[in-house]
Amino acid sequence: SKATARGDDQITAMTILGPDGNVGIGTTNPSSKLSVSGGVSIGSGYVSSSEESNGLIVEGTIGAGTDQPASNYVNLHVSDEEGTGASGLLIDGLLGAQLYMNRRTGDISSIDNGEGIGGIVFQGAGLQSGGTGGRILLEAEGDWSSTSCPAKMIFATTAQNSVSPTDRMAIDRGGNVGIGTTSPVRKFHIEDSSNEEVMRLKSSSGNAVDICIYNGNPNGALSALKGSLCLDTSYGRAYVNYNGSTGWTQL
Repeated sequence: SKATARGDDQITAMTILGPDGNVGIGTTNPSSKLSVSGGVSIGSGYVSSSEESNGLIVEGTIGAGTDQPASNYVNLHVSDEEGTGASGLLIDGLLGAQLYMNRRTGDISSIDNGEGIGGIVFQGAGLQSGGTGGRILLEAEGDWSSTSCPAKMIFATTAQNSVSPTDRMAIDRGGNVGIGTTSPVRKFHIEDSSNEEVMRLKSSSGNAVDICIYNGNPNGALSALKGSLCLDTSYGRAYVNYNGSTGWTQL
């Protein structure tokens, strides 16, 4: 059986098709529980909005795989509540795919130096109760305009016995890379306040010369490296360990 509702101009508005009970809006042959031919607007504030043909606009939060989307934090919540391992977001296209993170603002010149543009946050046990294991942020590094959008990217991870991430590495607007600092002044800039080895270049075979840069006197503080050169940045000295012993010889 079929029930059809028509508008004033005698165009079919809605069809209920039995015995499956499929509902069609704008179509007389619905093939699923709800088939819509045309655009769809969902939400009390969107009922007067005219969505383009075959498009969808939603005022509230969309939950995929969950009946309790985190409406206070996100607009789209994708979840794997059944534990199938299928949770994720796939974006593809015949000519490739891109993910855009857009800070919605009326005027691009309203974005000032130091303001956040977008980011990715990695959390566990839910948005409200879970700790943060890491994040990637894009931050304005200068005032923005229609001809200039300087920015830097900051990478953060969370240490042991902590639930909040600490900034670890940054790439600034000039392409400088900073480790231990978010304001690098050279192409490769490392900062470390601890009295420990700052950088090490080491061969996995153990046959090549190893080079380390140390923030303090290395004598007795480093395990021996076979054929090693150490630069002591605190005192402007160089040390060599050429035989694998625990002692270092100052050059």
